[in-house]
Amino acid sequence: MTLTVFCEGADNGPDIRLIEAARFALEGESELAQETEVRAAGSRGDLNPLLRLEHRFGDVRALRDRDFSPRGVVDAQRAKPHRSFPLSRHCIESYLLDTGLISGIAGIPSDEYESLRDAAAAERLWMDVHRGVIEQFCARHRLHPARGTEQVRDRAAATAAVETSLNAFLARIETRMDSFDVAHEVEAMRLDMQRDGPLWSRVDGKKLLRDIHGRLNRKGMRLGKQQRFEQALLTRAELDPPAALVDDVRALLETI
Repeated sequence: MTLTVFCEGADNGPDIRLIEAARFALEGESELAQETEVRAAGSRGDLNPLLRLEHRFGDVRALRDRDFSPRGVVDAQRAKPHRSFPLSRHCIESYLLDTGLISGIAGIPSDEYESLRDAAAAERLWMDVHRGVIEQFCARHRLHPARGTEQVRDRAAATAAVETSLNAFLARIETRMDSFDVAHEVEAMRLDMQRDGPLWSRVDGKKLLRDIHGRLNRKGMRLGKQQRFEQALLTRAELDPPAALVDDVRALLETI
């Protein structure tokens, strides 16, 4: 059996590089891992349509960022074989935050790095709780502004079309807000992020990694530019993939 696993991002991007390394790490325990090909598919929005198309021609699955999905949403989506399979952490960069990776690259003691990482994550908590609640509200109600019409031909028509689209979008939001308990949803998101953590794995991993890079540089670590730092982490992670990512890939293969 040959399996194709699609992931977000571009060829040679961090997603495919780390997921392929995790797949390779499983070859010794899984024949299916040996027969699996990882392919980059572009943006997250491309994954589910691609799965529906490619399913007609063979066995396919997809791995994607968790983003701010609560545990219940993750479990429900993982149970659907022809939907993209969420990672356990916010995004692929979240796996680069492991203690062994960064303490090794930066030359900082593990406990000192973990304190710095936890403090940086705690500072992001409410910022990302608010983003997560909005993300889940829109996903739950499938709320996206209309893309407009192809019939717009001049400035006045464009202005009118934007106003019509956004007014309709706002009306849909207002209708659903009547039954949306904002305070409850904010607290539920906070609890989920703190309990189904650790917290540093649930806040925005891309932004947390940039923040940590800046904090380490300010401590005199001299890690160079952000891109160089991330490439060094990726190279090390490819040689020894984070256990949490290996577990995620294993969990995907076990659904076959």
